[in-house]
Order: sequence, then C-alpha cells, then structure tokens
Amino acid sequence: MPKLSMKAIFHPERRKLFITAFNELIAFAVGLLGLSYAGSGLYQIVHSGSTVSTAILTTICLKKRLTIMQWMFVATITIGLVIAAEQPDVPRDSYATVINGVIFTLTSCLFYSLNYVVVEYFLSSSSGESTSFPPPTGPELSLYTHGTCLVVFCIYIGIHTVPNWTQLVTKSIEVHHGNAFRILGLYFGIFASSFLHAIAYYDVIASLGAVHIGIMGAVRSVSVFAASAMFFCELQVSILFTSGSLQSP
Repeated sequence: MPKLSMKAIFHPERRKLFITAFNELIAFAVGLLGLSYAGSGLYQIVHSGSTVSTAILTTICLKKRLTIMQWMFVATITIGLVIAAEQPDVPRDSYATVINGVIFTLTSCLFYSLNYVVVEYFLSSSSGESTSFPPPTGPELSLYTHGTCLVVFCIYIGIHTVPNWTQLVTKSIEVHHGNAFRILGLYFGIFASSFLHAIAYYDVIASLGAVHIGIMGAVRSVSVFAASAMFFCELQVSILFTSGSLQSP
C-alpha cells in the first residue's frame, strides 16, 4: 500500500475513488428527505429494497452469480415489500407526503446500491494491473468516502447551522422540552456506532460482497420497523401506516 499523503490521495489513479463519496452524499441527502416525509418505519421497509437492487446490479455490472441462499433472501425481502405496500389505511391528507417519502427513499436506495457495487468493484480489482498503485484497501476507501462527507457536512454546519444556532437548535430543544446533555449523549452514541460502521463496512464488502451488506440492511429494517410500530406510531401517521403491515398475512 502506498504511503498515505496528500499527493497519494489526489493521485490520478485514486481520484476515481471519490465517486463513492458522491454516491454516499446523494444517497444520504435524498434518504434524509425520505425519512422526514415517510417516518422511520416506512423508510426502513422501503430502504430494505436496496437488497433487491444491489443483487440486480451485482449480477449485471460485476457478472457475479449469486447463490441460491442469497436469491432466497432477496425473494423474501421482495415479498415483504409487496405485503407492506398493500396497506389501504393511509389518510387522504397524508397520502402525498407518504408517496413523496417513498419516492425519495427509493432514489436513495438506488444510490446506496450503486455505491455497494462500485465499492466491491474497487476492492476486488486485480492487483496485477499495470498501475503504480495497487487496488485500494477498505480503510483507504473509508477515508475517501467518509472523509469527504465529513468535510462537506462541516462546511454545511458552519454556513447554515452555526449562524442560526438559536433558531435551529436551542429553541427547538426548548419547545420540545428536551435535555441538551441527553441529546449530546445520544449524538456521541451515534458517532461511536458510525465510527465502528465505517471501519467494518468496506471490509465486509471485500470479504462477503455487496449483497450481504444489503441483506444486513434488511435485518436492520426489521428491527427499526418493529420498534417504530411499538413506540412511535402516535407521533407520526406514516409510522402508524407501517404498523398495519405487522398484521399482514
């Protein structure tokens, strides 16, 4: 592995890795819109569809043949999505909001799936290619992707959030009778889990492949779906909508 330096990071053979950061940023931004419109329960159900798109893109773009077990997982998730989508109980005044949330979330799924496939391609590139740089490692891709995202988010926070801190943060906490220290502790937990995720993410793709990442995302969706239906359905109508699918045959 070449010595990590600014020259190495921006080497022509490494600049292509920034495409992962672009995909991650678009997927996150659009997914955040989907989450705000659809609610966490419905968002996670629709987001689990990334497993299906990842399997299709892996088969088409990487020419990989999935195992029977992998296709069984994909089929199970697809059936679950169909069942969850056949819920007629969406209030009329919330229908447009829910549909917009689904559209944004599906778009986010496509970008995440594309990123899974691109990352697997980069990590599985042949080291025998006649280049001065060997294929990137998992930590290198993590640096390119999450380092770029961190810079972009810091710029956004500095330009938008900090100048409007009272309106966006302080007043919002007061209105909802929140506890600033508790919120700070939760953010620290999110930071720690995201750090561990960033470390393991690309190594999992390198060793198991993109489809397994999608399947694990679907498992996460099930847990979030159940927790949302149990604890938060009274706070958002779209989450109440997803809870009905727990009773679906």
